[in-house]
Amino acid sequence: MLKRVTDAVRFARQNGITVAYFAVDGTRTELDFLRKVYLAALEAGASEIVVVDTIGACGPEALKPWCGGMPVGGAEHSGPLSRAQ
Repeated sequence: MLKRVTDAVRFARQNGITVAYFAVDGTRTELDFLRKVYLAALEAGASEIVVVDTIGACGPEALKPWCGGMPVGGAEHSGPLSRAQ
């Protein structure tokens, strides 16, 4: 799977496409593996990674420690982040 990710990201970058890589419902993935996949995508040229949580298992505050101080934002289909504040 890592090879497929890196090949796809490299192909896109070589063809002038900006890449935002995400794993659908990534918060249900084992975090060590998800970290490897995201790092591989970044190393292959992705401009950013996106953590997708369509079932609402995890909010941005839960991701902050995992993201090592990088800015974290979120959007939810339902819940406090889905309403205009």
